[in-house]
Amino acid sequence: MIIGPKIHQLFATTNMSARGRRSLEEVVFYEAVTTGDVENVERMIQDTPELAMYISGKESTLHLAAEHGQDAIISLLLKWKAILAEKNVDSGIFGESHLDMQDFFDESPLEVAARKGHASTVELLLGIQTEKETISTRSQVGALKNAAMWGQNEVVKVFVRLGFDIDVLDEQETCALLYAIRNLNLSTAALLIESGSKLFNVVCRDFLLLHYAARKNSVEIARFLIENGADVNITNKNDLTPRDEAYLSQSKEVYNFLKENGGRMRSNKEYTDEEIIPYMRPKIVYRAVGFPPLMHLGYK
Repeated sequence: MIIGPKIHQLFATTNMSARGRRSLEEVVFYEAVTTGDVENVERMIQDTPELAMYISGKESTLHLAAEHGQDAIISLLLKWKAILAEKNVDSGIFGESHLDMQDFFDESPLEVAARKGHASTVELLLGIQTEKETISTRSQVGALKNAAMWGQNEVVKVFVRLGFDIDVLDEQETCALLYAIRNLNLSTAALLIESGSKLFNVVCRDFLLLHYAARKNSVEIARFLIENGADVNITNKNDLTPRDEAYLSQSKEVYNFLKENGGRMRSNKEYTDEEIIPYMRPKIVYRAVGFPPLMHLGYK
């Protein structure tokens, strides 16, 4: 790779425009960051200090390093950011917290690293916070959410080892366990349960987990939950059991699976497959007004 003195010589002797030279410099710097070339990253930051923060426009250098799990580059960037802040070089840029910057997708470097499964990077970022460089609770919760959604078990283990509250709810009032289950990352869900997650009987976005499996007609999720201790007859805020939910959602497979595992209906009435499938009206009303018509379940 041609970096360092040779690339500077190329910039000095070529007739390309300043914009063209900068574009080439950005390409070379991008490659150095993503491959972990600490020596050349540092050399280029010395020549162009703003590269410690941004590659081009608002593309964050720290996010790029986090995405590729380049821990040494992250440490280098934070070192140079502190040096440049002390020298008051562009204090508007270098004065803000670097660790909690948001990218185009409203993710912090920590959230990016968690989504990509870079456990060592996640641990590094969580461990190098200072008075001036902090990571918000929102970003930490978002990182755990990303790990659960993408099945990044090693990242989840980092949060557990550091004593993070794995039952914390995000801005959508949703827990990591539900994100893992919703995305069928059942090994991640099992890890969360083994690590002390206690949210089987807590509502996340108004759905108990077994009721969620019923709505999605997922026998796989229902089996996992029951095998891990879920109450097959727990009732939701409408006093409906998971089998009631399966019936209203026309989830035939889950309805029968719950029956085989001791699941009951609110009315104690049993329905055949033929009665479940064409039963459209309650489902339509349920979706339209937010609660099911309950007379057929024994209510008056």
